[in-house]
Amino acid sequence: MNILTEIVEKSDEIVNTLIQTNFFDDYPFIEEGVFRYRLQVAMQRKWEQADDMNLNSKEFIALVKAVSSDGIAETINQMCEKDLLRMAVNPKGELVYTLSDGIRKGLSHKEIELISLFTDIGEQSKKNRRTKK
Repeated sequence: MNILTEIVEKSDEIVNTLIQTNFFDDYPFIEEGVFRYRLQVAMQRKWEQADDMNLNSKEFIALVKAVSSDGIAETINQMCEKDLLRMAVNPKGELVYTLSDGIRKGLSHKEIELISLFTDIGEQSKKNRRTKK
């Protein structure tokens, strides 16, 4: 068996374990197919550099963060293209987002997750400000 076959088999085992533990439900911005591909690429690079295809926990977490970040960015871009989310720069030069009118129409699961993520963060921020006073 060659190393590429081993990498595919090992990555399939890892992804199947993640499916069984509801990982992709808990991380809606990580698509199974994208993650599988990126995992295989990371394993192949590690093999080429260190003669070992197994990622350590630090490398695996970095991969999860990168794929999740890319998924969030893609969802934001899709929402902007659909005119569900408006992007602007405030006077401080910071990028800000506002929800468009009629936001409830045509939202995907990821878009709903993204909105609830920002809403939860905003609500938590308000609670933190109130408790500091």
